[in-house]
Amino acid sequence: MLEICTLEKLSFGDLIAAFLEAFEGYFVKMPEDPEYYRERWQAAGLKFQLSFGAFYQDQLVGFILHGIDRRDSDLIAFNTGTGVIPEFRGRHIVSNIYSHALPILRSAGITKSKLEVIQQNHTAVKVYQRVGFEITRNYKCFQGELATVPSTASVDEIEIDDLDWAKIPHQSLQSWDHQKASLIKGPYHCYQASMDGSTLGFIALNAAVNHVALCEIITDNPDDWEHLLAALKTITPLARITNVDSSLTEKIEALKKAGLKNTIDQYEMELNLKL
Repeated sequence: MLEICTLEKLSFGDLIAAFLEAFEGYFVKMPEDPEYYRERWQAAGLKFQLSFGAFYQDQLVGFILHGIDRRDSDLIAFNTGTGVIPEFRGRHIVSNIYSHALPILRSAGITKSKLEVIQQNHTAVKVYQRVGFEITRNYKCFQGELATVPSTASVDEIEIDDLDWAKIPHQSLQSWDHQKASLIKGPYHCYQASMDGSTLGFIALNAAVNHVALCEIITDNPDDWEHLLAALKTITPLARITNVDSSLTEKIEALKKAGLKNTIDQYEMELNLKL
């Protein structure tokens, strides 16, 4: 008999053990360092009292982890991790957890729930759609070694300086983990790239895992993508740039031209919880 309840009494070690077991053999290789998840979940605003698990004989066999924060006009529960350990798959555990969780989220004032799911994970997409989630965005994820340098400027002409988070503009197309409200709580360093006295754009980087959470030009010149990516290469030659909105065609082409590979695609999905 499964018991579904919140995770506020669960130890971090037990959660990590279940998480890594659930994601073994996943579409992408997941980090195994527990501290990576401690930092990631802190940045995401994980709230154990509004995260939920399915337990069998006191063992966590399935879970939904929620980061909670107000973004724009909504109080959002962002699903920062859903998993079921292999021997308990096919038992509608995720659907059952949501049936238990959604009334509690509503009573806590949550007005919207969001998540991201790999597009090739057709089973998960169908489960979320049955729960009521709808696809709202398409994201592309890139990874590899930066190879291209600007043809119109040498790297020496590009200045790279530290940048205060307050100077980064709001990014409406960024995913939950890449929004400034999340990044300022995580292990990211922010840089500004300039050339000829004018700002090209900015970069937010977690150097420990080569994760580039923000890489944006602020000019109207698409050639500046080459300059910004050349600046990025001087900071980290290996880069993982995730959740690039598919509508940003100039950025996508620049990333491909710079040698990065489109490794996986994701959907953002959303469920309206307003009463």
